[in-house]
Amino acid sequence: MGKEILLYTGFSNSTAESFIDKMEMASAEDVTLRLNTDGGDVQSGFGMIAKFAEHKGKKTIKVDGKANSMGAFFLAFADNVEALDVSQIILHRAAYPSYIEAREGFKDSPQYDEVVKINDNLKAGLIAKIDIVEFEKITGATMDSMFSMESRIDISLTPIQAKKIGLVNKVNKLTSKMSAEINANNVSIAAEFGIDMTEIKARKLAIEDKPKIINNMTIEDLQANHSEVFNQ
Repeated sequence: MGKEILLYTGFSNSTAESFIDKMEMASAEDVTLRLNTDGGDVQSGFGMIAKFAEHKGKKTIKVDGKANSMGAFFLAFADNVEALDVSQIILHRAAYPSYIEAREGFKDSPQYDEVVKINDNLKAGLIAKIDIVEFEKITGATMDSMFSMESRIDISLTPIQAKKIGLVNKVNKLTSKMSAEINANNVSIAAEFGIDMTEIKARKLAIEDKPKIINNMTIEDLQANHSEVFNQ
């Protein structure tokens, strides 16, 4: 049957450590990742994606709500992806908050080199997964423009569009049973990470204008604490 892992939160040090531990415990099993996230911290997200990508068993993703920002790139490294017809997918390059990227000297900083390296890896994974011609036809954007460090383009895809480009394999209609299961998963995650349930109830599957960006894991932390993932 394999192992089911819930990823219903933003990406931070604590969620990355928890996710990587769960992937380690499932190292000999097939994995189904239930995804409902706005993404988050760049290094945390990349570490999680790298760990997911290196997994030897079959990797299935079920998008239960949102796969945004760094969360969307998980889809490029799965063997099979299912999304609900109400799911939201937003792609953009890995980015630090604008106040960091706008700083004088950012392009000469180690942070700039780190995010360029991360984007190179994410771009390669996406190109290997999707139909580039169909992607450009649907979105009006190119891979180079989406990953350009000169700007940040947000590309919103419906589940049907994501299926057309090959990022999603199957689109499922949301049922009352599925909705109840998602709500139960929200409660489970809230208990695990101490998340306020009023916040979860308020957002549910709501579409937010911008993915949430959290920046609190350094590349040095990733290398020191998760060397195998860093090397990927």
